[in-house]
Amino acid sequence: MTRAFAVLGLATGLAIGTMSAAHAQDVHSFSQSTETTIGAPKVMDSWMQPTVVRTVQQTDQDGSTQTRQEPLVMERHERVIIPREERHSVTEIIKETTPAVKTTSMTESRRYVAARPIHHYRHRAARSLAMNTVRRRAATTRSSVSSTEQIDHNERIEHKADIIERRDPALDLY
Repeated sequence: MTRAFAVLGLATGLAIGTMSAAHAQDVHSFSQSTETTIGAPKVMDSWMQPTVVRTVQQTDQDGSTQTRQEPLVMERHERVIIPREERHSVTEIIKETTPAVKTTSMTESRRYVAARPIHHYRHRAARSLAMNTVRRRAATTRSSVSSTEQIDHNERIEHKADIIERRDPALDLY
């Protein structure tokens, strides 16, 4: 009985020894992306602006000259706001893998066998057959690998707008 406890103690010691030698391996993966979406432009203000101007000077009877400018060709101009949306995504993947943990356990079994070989000739019948004990020992090894994966995903959305002044796009059709 004490030998069985000794074997059990040996197996437990081996299991604890291999588990303390196991170190975790970390694998980090990091990805960052930015997507920009441009919306439809919206007109905030519109006005007419002269492109060709005629300058007229008039002289009065007093000798003073008056100058005035007359627009000949007018173009429509507009102030436009263009909405933009930026999506910033950050993904971090952390994988932790522990190496194989080997657990060894010893088992012992006994069986009785005859002490001497049995010959196939006639002999006097023995009252009892002498027996010897043969011990068998077997070692069982099991290994296990564990891994965990943690995914951290952050997403930030920014709404921005650009204000520009431009000619009316209909003028470019001709």
